[in-house]
This record gives sequence, C-alpha cells and structure tokens, in this order.
Amino acid sequence: MKITPEQALEVLFATVILGSLGWLGNEVFDLNGRLNKLEGRLDTIVEIRGEVQSLEKQVDTLHASLGIPSVMITSTPAETGDLMSKGSIGGTVEGVKDLQEHRIVVYALTDKWYVQPMPGEALTPIGADGSWHTWTHSGSSYAALLVGSSYKPPPIAEALPTDAVIASTIRRATEDR
Repeated sequence: MKITPEQALEVLFATVILGSLGWLGNEVFDLNGRLNKLEGRLDTIVEIRGEVQSLEKQVDTLHASLGIPSVMITSTPAETGDLMSKGSIGGTVEGVKDLQEHRIVVYALTDKWYVQPMPGEALTPIGADGSWHTWTHSGSSYAALLVGSSYKPPPIAEALPTDAVIASTIRRATEDR
C-alpha cells in the first residue's frame, strides 16, 4: 500500500494532536489536584482566622473585665484595590474611664501606613457608648490606635507608632466580624 504525502501529513498531524490532547489531559488533571490542595489550605486559613477572631474577642472581654483599655475595629470598607475609593470604618473602645479625653487614630495600609481620613482630621472622637467611626481611604489593612486627645500622629509611617499609644488593633480589609 502506497501512502501519499498528504496522507502521511494527516497521520503526522493526528499523532501530534492526539499527543497534545494527552498532555493537556495530564496538565488539567495536575491543575485539578493543585486546586484541591489550595482549597484545603484555604479552608484551613478560614478556620484559623475564625479561631484568631474568637481569641481576639476573648482578650477584649478579659481586658474590659480587668479595666484594661482596648480598642476594636468592628467594620471596615471592602478592599477594592482602588486607592482613591473611600468607605466607613468603626469600632469600640472599652476600659477607658474618661472617653472625652481620648481619641482614635486610624491608619490605612497600602505601601505604608497613612493616617485617615486626612492628616488634619486624624483624631476621631469616641462616643459616650465607646463607639467610634470615621471614613477612610481604601487599604489592605487598617489600624486603630487609642490615644490621648492631644496626640499628634505622624501622617505617614513605615511602622505604626507606639509612643503615647494606649491600645491598638489591626484588621485586614476583607475580614468579616
């Protein structure tokens, strides 16, 4: 039997295509295995995050029962990736006797920590019930610092300030509480 060049070319193409399909099938199988491992790791991360949040609440409750000042962030804006977007941030303060003599300073993290909502408006008052809220620019994480009412926060920081800070907390933008 004589094979024409066209037939040989068709057989060659069919062999290459079938080989490629086998390779693609193996790659898809490998990617599915990797995806399953990542999903398992994500479930573990979610479980750990829930345990950490539970421990944070227990520590805050303990601080409050001992009269130790604490600050908590209870709401953050969703992370948008748009540094110009704005949203509301708020929380509570416990263990402070004279709330009028204290303020909250909020920082948003992008490439550095930036005071929020703006340098001239950085000292957020605390309500009589211990709650506070302000607006903030978008960030990947947020920090709330409990400070005295005369505190002068740095507008930009590589690391969060600690001098004259009574209590602090950090929360990622995407966390739910």
